[in-house]
Amino acid sequence: MYRTRNYSEAESVAALLLQAGINARLNSPKPIGHMVESPVLDILHGVFAADCTEAEMTQ
Repeated sequence: MYRTRNYSEAESVAALLLQAGINARLNSPKPIGHMVESPVLDILHGVFAADCTEAEMTQ
């Protein structure tokens, strides 16, 4: 799994993996965060890959 705060970057990673024949998909953004004085929310975009070896992912 690959995570980034930059949507374009996540989209590019997913596209590169798909082009390489790796079953990858871009996950929907999901708010995460913690409470300090007020909620701090951050958006992480995830790319998930399945049915591939570590060597394929590194490449």
